[in-house]
Amino acid sequence: MSLMDRIVAGESRQRPLLRRLREAGKPVLIYGAGVYAYVLNRYLADSGIKVAAVMVDAAYKSDPTFMGLEVVATEDTLDRIAEYQVVIRPPSKNSSGWGSDMRTSSTFRTF
Repeated sequence: MSLMDRIVAGESRQRPLLRRLREAGKPVLIYGAGVYAYVLNRYLADSGIKVAAVMVDAAYKSDPTFMGLEVVATEDTLDRIAEYQVVIRPPSKNSSGWGSDMRTSSTFRTF
């Protein structure tokens, strides 16, 4: 059994969030296009959740795709954000800002 299989099959405090993503019936967007987005996309895919696109601020949109997913600008998506489930990485406990230290945060949030 691979590490990813063990992670997906094991008990997790993320189960309620995964259930909510499945039950919402809305396309899933990952906010950000870095290492965390890569890992999260793999985790969601292995959990049976398809990600529709990656969302980044327009200033950071350098490529049209990331991991085969369309990259959409946050500014172009805000007027219809209610149509999506957006998954973000919260700041870590030891961080003063967003996204600085993945090692200390293993959670994600949706809105």
